[in-house]
Amino acid sequence: MATPLVALAGCAAGIGVARTVARPFGPGAGRGPMTALDVLWVGLGAGVGAPLRYLLDRAVQSRHRRRFPWGTFGVNVRG
Repeated sequence: MATPLVALAGCAAGIGVARTVARPFGPGAGRGPMTALDVLWVGLGAGVGAPLRYLLDRAVQSRHRRRFPWGTFGVNVRG
């Protein structure tokens, strides 16, 4: 359930009309606090993802011996 937040809309001096803004927003917003299982999933994802990103970086960089870091670029573009 979103908690309303009263905000002022107006000039920089803070004089304005109060309006209600619905918060929180975004993916997973309003689901409540993180559980231990959520923390476990994040840790597992980081533990698997970081070595894979490193290995992909090394594999690309070993094939492209140039000054530009193509491995890092490829990993960052891939996400």
